[in-house]
Amino acid sequence: MLFFLVTSDYNTQELNTIRAKFSSTTGNLEILEQHQDLMGLITNDAVEIETNSENKTEKSLFFLQMGIFVISTKGLEKNKKGTSIYVYASKAKKITPTTSVEEVTKELENKRLELESEKKKTGKLVASPTKLNRLEKEILFCEKVVAFVKNQKGKK
Repeated sequence: MLFFLVTSDYNTQELNTIRAKFSSTTGNLEILEQHQDLMGLITNDAVEIETNSENKTEKSLFFLQMGIFVISTKGLEKNKKGTSIYVYASKAKKITPTTSVEEVTKELENKRLELESEKKKTGKLVASPTKLNRLEKEILFCEKVVAFVKNQKGKK
């Protein structure tokens, strides 16, 4: 299977995907080869995929902001059929075993400092409301990533 994850600033493609798991509005999904065509909203903001390379199974975990998915068995090329999973999101963060709570907390603090700096500029009519809104959404996303990473570390 093919797995594609696309955001405005992050893209990844996995060719040898054997399984994908996430929650949608219709329930928990486990996608395997020849899954029915389907599309919808990813509700828990997390996607787990398993890939097989060199006879070794590897798991990857992605945390998303506002993700949607499309599953297609039509394939990308005319003569090649196979299941493809497309995930589109506003933002994505790959969570690895080495992703530390400190790392994502530092990213969160940097976003908060940037927001405060932009708010100070607002009084001088320099900062745009759009930029402030974007930063607030990025902070919310970072807060969710921190909570998610803490939860994943607690499971081990």
